[in-house]
Amino acid sequence: MKKLRHKIQYSIALAGLLLLYNSSIYALSIVQTPFNKIPITAVKPSLQDILKPILIATPITSSCSKIYPAPELFYTGKSEGTVGGVDYIYYSLAINNKEAYPDSLFAASSSLPPCGLNTSASRTWAQIYDQNENYLYGFCALSSGSQLDGLWFAQKKTDPAPGMVHVILKDRLCNKEYKSAPVSLVDVSVASDAPVIEGIGLVPKTFINQTNGLATTGAGHPINVKDAPFGNSLRFIGNLDRLRGLGITRYAIGYCDMESYACGPLFGTGFNLTEWKFVDDVRTNYFWNATLGKYVLQQESPTEIFNDGTNIYKTYPVPSASLNWYFDNLLFDWATQGTVKVPSGLYKMHLFGFNGPTLANIISVSPSDSTMVVRVDNTPPNISINSISYKGSPVSSCSIVNLDNAADSIEFNITANDPDGYLLNYNVRGEYGDNQTLSCVAKDYASYLAAGSAGPKWSGVSATNQSCSGFPQSCAYSYHISGWDRAIDGYQNIHYVDYFKTLTIQVPSRLILTTPTIPLLIGKKLDACGK
Repeated sequence: MKKLRHKIQYSIALAGLLLLYNSSIYALSIVQTPFNKIPITAVKPSLQDILKPILIATPITSSCSKIYPAPELFYTGKSEGTVGGVDYIYYSLAINNKEAYPDSLFAASSSLPPCGLNTSASRTWAQIYDQNENYLYGFCALSSGSQLDGLWFAQKKTDPAPGMVHVILKDRLCNKEYKSAPVSLVDVSVASDAPVIEGIGLVPKTFINQTNGLATTGAGHPINVKDAPFGNSLRFIGNLDRLRGLGITRYAIGYCDMESYACGPLFGTGFNLTEWKFVDDVRTNYFWNATLGKYVLQQESPTEIFNDGTNIYKTYPVPSASLNWYFDNLLFDWATQGTVKVPSGLYKMHLFGFNGPTLANIISVSPSDSTMVVRVDNTPPNISINSISYKGSPVSSCSIVNLDNAADSIEFNITANDPDGYLLNYNVRGEYGDNQTLSCVAKDYASYLAAGSAGPKWSGVSATNQSCSGFPQSCAYSYHISGWDRAIDGYQNIHYVDYFKTLTIQVPSRLILTTPTIPLLIGKKLDACGK
């Protein structure tokens, strides 16, 4: 039935094109493949030209209409080896849901571009990237989905390891990509005498200032940050063995806004339970199922332990010590921008432990052991090009600016401001021609401190004029202003903004012509900017 429907649709399309042609009406562009078009022409094409794409194009098959799930990527360990006298670390990765990808996705495809000397590379390639989108390694000759559990890449032992990696499965036939969530390459282990709340992601509590709640790590750390707040979805690491040793079987996670309340010590002077709200987000982890030979997802929602109509308290069970957990010491997930939006601010987190199903079963845990102060920043920076001018006259987007002198500058009024005061960097650059870039200005928090300014607050600039000059040639320029604030989720920075305006700049030396132009341009190949 499906094949019959396709034939009917094909016949209708063909008849329609013949009607358009015979009526001297023709489309501006006709689809050859899902992604290519015949260029617009000022002359009516021949009937052969119109029919050619339909007659020779590969039809869109059902395999391209199929949507596959995102890869479930896991880091499975590392090993060391020496090649040519150089020591390397090999990082092993596996796609947990490899059975979701049929072998047809990895068929040898000589009709697609080669992979180096391999002219029959697989239809789908697996490519590995770090947290900064730097390409690390790839596999272009996989023959089945089952091979997705044997991915790896290597780095020199002396090079810093990526903190996070992700994998993209690139289906070249259908021009589709399937991207995994990033995974950490750092083994998060917890000392036996570590605090109950140990840290957030890759950042231990000892790297988080317990006065202002900001993280500072260092160049040798997998995530190098200075005075960084936290935001978005946070994964808190805890000392589960210590919880079990205290007899705690369930726990609630409270948070108190320190900029609005006293948030007094737990059950001490000034403690007020009504000042505390409680985390209600699903805890997501994976345990190894030996029978299935794969990790199995577990999503644990907290269950109600108390409800007086005003206050509702929910607790999580302590994860079973008998299971092999992928995140060995995951305590809880806090989705600060989930169902409950957590405003930017300074918060005190506390774990309330219980050995039974009621509030009466609470177990005392020292605040220094089960409390952590964290700064939350859920507000992205404001970054924009407010206006452009040349010699005092406004210039609108897409305008053509004729410079009086090649050394003249263009004025940009810019804003790169973080409302919470935790800007990391911003830069203004022009992009033109064939992947060429013209730098205008770049500022960051490190240079702000190096100039003698005091942290941790740096808001950036608002409605500030910035001159840009040195245009190398007449061309269309896209001027971008982009930047990050310092907010992290424990693994990487999370707030990035890019804003651009485009204009064409004519440099005087490119406009001077002493002979007639038409004869000079005949047969001349133009470059990306029409030189």
